[in-house]
Amino acid sequence: MKLRQGFTLAEVLITLGIIGIVAALTMPMLIGNYKKQVAATQLKKMVSTLSQALERAKADGKYLDPETETEDDLVDYIIPYFNVAKRCENGEDGCGLTDFKCLHGYDQGLALSKSKKRYVLTDGTFIGFNLIGGTDNYVYVDINGGKKPNKIGYDVFMIHLKLNKNNIKDLVTIDNWGTWKSAMHYFEDDGQGCDKDNTLSGKYCFMRVEYDNYTFDYWK
Repeated sequence: MKLRQGFTLAEVLITLGIIGIVAALTMPMLIGNYKKQVAATQLKKMVSTLSQALERAKADGKYLDPETETEDDLVDYIIPYFNVAKRCENGEDGCGLTDFKCLHGYDQGLALSKSKKRYVLTDGTFIGFNLIGGTDNYVYVDINGGKKPNKIGYDVFMIHLKLNKNNIKDLVTIDNWGTWKSAMHYFEDDGQGCDKDNTLSGKYCFMRVEYDNYTFDYWK
């Protein structure tokens, strides 16, 4: 009886076809998961750096006057504790955050103007500041510098800072958000939230990322 050796060409082609189909189905998911892991690592690092800067400012006895606080005051309060590679304090180019899209893919006027103080950190992160009224500030961060997609909720995030009762800046996180606003409201409502259908601006995506433990479940 003659033993069969090897595979026929048809069998090899069928096997390769199956492998190709499986790869085509799984590769996008693997690439997407990898991008989420990279974004999580970069954003966690930025949050840690920002938190440490706020703690150092507190340890140095710094405080801000709620009656007179300006964006310049905030910059002076916090920037000395960052490792800055480039400063854009007088309308210079090269520090980003002036041209990005919202979560829903459109420009909704959330980008910073060139008149805002913006910086490039030594790790390539872009950071800028915006006083939105009273003593509420947003720290804008682009966690991958000038690389795409330049989109809120993906690589651009607005991190909320608020004065506490001792006139010291605190990072607003999911742990203390509920003391004055409902987190879920900002995930889906008022046009500024962070929804899975990507129909909102994404202004509050940082809060959602924290709530979801940095899984970025709302990414398409």
